[in-house]
Amino acid sequence: MTTRQRKHSKLRRLILPLGSLAVMGYFAYHSFNGDYGIWSRERMEREAIGLEKELAELKATRLSLVARAQLAAA
Repeated sequence: MTTRQRKHSKLRRLILPLGSLAVMGYFAYHSFNGDYGIWSRERMEREAIGLEKELAELKATRLSLVARAQLAAA
């Protein structure tokens, strides 16, 4: 009785490692560049700091305007 033996090609051995590498590369790329990636998070944090400063300025302006309105009403 004879058995059929196949010669394994080098390309066939590389399919799984190359596929895994491609998937890992995809996730690595998007962990930095995605909508919620590292660089986007840093940008959002800088924007939040700027908005907090603007909010503090607006609150101070509002308080001064309220004080002026109370003086004008008195």
